[in-house]
Formats: sequence, C-alpha cells, structure tokens
Amino acid sequence: MVDTSLFDICKRALSELALSASVEQIEKTVSYLELLNKWNKVHNLTAVKSAEEMVFRHILDSLSIAPYLHGSRIADVGSGAGLPGIPLAIFSPACEFTLIESANKRVQFLRQVIHRLALSNVRVIHSRVENVSESTAFHSVVTRAFAKLPKMLQLIQHLCDNQSKILAMKGDAALDEISQLPNWVSMEAVIPLTIPTKDWQHYLLVIRKTTSFKD
Repeated sequence: MVDTSLFDICKRALSELALSASVEQIEKTVSYLELLNKWNKVHNLTAVKSAEEMVFRHILDSLSIAPYLHGSRIADVGSGAGLPGIPLAIFSPACEFTLIESANKRVQFLRQVIHRLALSNVRVIHSRVENVSESTAFHSVVTRAFAKLPKMLQLIQHLCDNQSKILAMKGDAALDEISQLPNWVSMEAVIPLTIPTKDWQHYLLVIRKTTSFKD
C-alpha cells in the first residue's frame, strides 16, 4: 500500500503539469519516491531529503521534457537515481529506456526500482558512457546535470546518428555553454522549463548531430 498523502501530492502536482496520469502511474511514482527516500538516507543519492519536495524537484522536473522525447529508443546518460529516466518510463510505456550509470550503488538502486515497479520498458547498463557500445543509435539521448555541454557531447556522440536528438537539461549556465557548441552539432531549440508553483527555471537544449566528432 502506497502512502496516501504522497499519492495526493503527486496527483495534484501532475495535474498542475497538465499531464494525464492513471492511478497505476501515480502509485508507481509514489513507490519510486518511497524507495528513493529510503535509499537516500543510506547512500545519499540526491541532495533533496524530503519525498514531498522530490515530487517537484525530481518528478515534475523530469516529466517537463516528456513532450520533447523523439522516437521510442531513449538513453538516459548519467542516470544517477533514475532521473529523468524512471519518471519518463512510467509515463511513456511505449518507449524503451536505457539507463546508463557507472556508480555501483546507483545501479543497484535502479535495478531494485525496475524490479519493484515492474518496469518492463527499462534496462540498466552499468558502465561509463564512453564505453557503451550499441548496434543502433538511440532516437533520443537525455542528460540531466551530467557534464558541461562540450564534454557531454563528446562523451555521448557515439550513441547518436544524424536522426537522433540530444535533450540536455541545463540551468542558467546553459546560455553560456551554448557559445561553446562544437561544429559537428546544431542547436534546434532552447526551451525554458518551468515547474508549477516553483520559482526556479531552467532549459532544455535540443541538439542534433550533423557530422562525426573529430578531436
């Protein structure tokens, strides 16, 4: 049985994001938050300590990019505690999510979440992103607070082809990093992301690979 108070908070928050949510999806979200809150007390997976605050800082923040997902094969690079991959997977069951994470404790947590929530559309790769080898490119590669833009693009370029979209969630520093964009990618959009009832704002950078990366 999930926490009914947290269920109600999630339900109200999701409605403010104008996101359609079934009872099962809200229950899975609450179960994820309960697991994250429990593991966080031991393994420090996130600086946010309150499950209620995680609803806004993590769940709504992650789901704010759902309308911009491209295709059905999605990679979440440097997934950490499963953000944004786990919330997106709960609300995008037709997509296949690959969570790439190098830290063992976080990988253990992600596997526990996938098992407990019965997320058949999620897999975890325990590896540094530069060592990941896939036979086909991902349709979307998502990052959230992973690395500065030039370094991030260098590390993930082998996961993309010219049809892929790179979705980078960034804070205010993103506007400075855009000037450092390498010449083998193009910027398609800079989308402000606003979380309902909160006064912080950040950005989604939508980037497309145009040519092969060269040192």
